[in-house]
Amino acid sequence: MSKNAILTLVTETPLHPGIGQNVGVIDLPVRRERHTRFPYVPSSSLKGSLRSAMEIDDEMKNALFGSELGSSSQHAGAMSFSDTRILAFPVRTLNGIFAWVTSPIIIDRLRRDLDLLGLEFAVDIPARIDSSKILSTSTYKGPTRIVIEDLMLEVTKNPEVDRLANVFASICLGRNSHKVLRTKLQQDLFVLSEPHFQHLVEFGTEVLARNQLDLDTKTSNNLWSIELIPRDTLFYSILIAEDSRSGQGQTAEILLQELTSKLSGKHVQLGGNETLGHGWCASTILTIDSLKGILDA
Repeated sequence: MSKNAILTLVTETPLHPGIGQNVGVIDLPVRRERHTRFPYVPSSSLKGSLRSAMEIDDEMKNALFGSELGSSSQHAGAMSFSDTRILAFPVRTLNGIFAWVTSPIIIDRLRRDLDLLGLEFAVDIPARIDSSKILSTSTYKGPTRIVIEDLMLEVTKNPEVDRLANVFASICLGRNSHKVLRTKLQQDLFVLSEPHFQHLVEFGTEVLARNQLDLDTKTSNNLWSIELIPRDTLFYSILIAEDSRSGQGQTAEILLQELTSKLSGKHVQLGGNETLGHGWCASTILTIDSLKGILDA
């Protein structure tokens, strides 16, 4: 019998889930969904990074993630991971330095994913938001018109955003080190139209120029640009645990408990440029019971 959970990730340093070289303006862009242009981390990259991060014996690691290529016993892992989904994206604002934005399509994706896990997420956010407006929490105390990146939008307070912010904060920012960030998210989460959200996640990333210099002449041998997802971005992934396929008899419940005990509350490195400090994320695994408690609060 399968056991389900959600893995949440908070980028503590800029993240580069790359696609290799590109013919566009940015030499090394981040990976994006084809139809939405939302950034994400592929499940294969996520799974490999988590495998490397876990300090467990080879038998348990193979049971969770599958046997290594070339090993005498070939079998798939018991854990299935979805591609990460973006939950909230940090943006610059003239009111409070920065805030997070999300969109009805993101909320609907979370609702559908929770439904896949047998959970109901009831939040009454309009499916369509006027392009001139943005929804805020009921505790918002800023101006009636807010500047976010290159957008100026009219703020409308909506108590349903309070519930949304509390859920996001609880599933992503539950650890003590995120206390200040959690309080800020509960006050500074905004919901805006899908076109505006797409615009912000596509053009609100960081672009870093890097250069290789000739040691003797100090002239440039290679100048390139790399795109980074900013720190404090919130992602999540669906986890599904099955009984072990390694023949060792571990149940899905035991394997999920092992993954949670070794990974939840830890930091993992995802994407490229590890030696530059990029890609460090705070991880949390929430079981169905934990999620029920948060959604019912």
